[in-house]
Amino acid sequence: MRAQLGLNVSKMTIWRSVQRNTKITREIMRKALRLTPQHKEAHLLFARSNMTTQWDKVIFSDEKSSTWMDPMGIVIIGIIGGGT
Repeated sequence: MRAQLGLNVSKMTIWRSVQRNTKITREIMRKALRLTPQHKEAHLLFARSNMTTQWDKVIFSDEKSSTWMDPMGIVIIGIIGGGT
């Protein structure tokens, strides 16, 4: 972390800052199912069929809904999935 942020502080200073921050909590990771051979095959099929896709034109987000502003000043709101 220190090298990534270019900080000139000790490890202990970073550790104390992390401990003081109430928004950073330690949690045990939840177990996740392993990928089945069918999932792996589907991943490979997707990757192969999208090798020529212009990914620099795609916006990736982990948010359910997003608000974007395009160069013309138009606001676009998109909601992904129906969900409950």
